[in-house]
Amino acid sequence: MVYCMCLLQIVDLEDGILQLKEDLINERGEARAEKRQLKKAVAQTSDKTKEQRQTNIEKKKELDGLHGRLVESEGKLDALRKVNLL
Repeated sequence: MVYCMCLLQIVDLEDGILQLKEDLINERGEARAEKRQLKKAVAQTSDKTKEQRQTNIEKKKELDGLHGRLVESEGKLDALRKVNLL
C-alpha cells in the first residue's frame, strides 16, 4: 500500500515536472515573440523620429526664409514711411 502511494506521488511529481517544462517552453516562445515585437516597435519609432527630425529641419528652414522676408518687408515699409514723412 505504501509502495503504491509512493509510486503515485512519483507519477504526480513527474507529471508536475512535465507540466512545468511545457509552461516554460510556452513562456519562452511568448517571450521571443514579444522581443521581436518590441524590436519592431523600436525600429518603427526610430524611423518616425528620423522622419520627424527631417521634417523639423525643413520647416525650420522654411520658417527662417519667411522670417527673413518679413524683416525685409518691414525694412522696405519703414523706408517708405520715412520717404513719405519728408
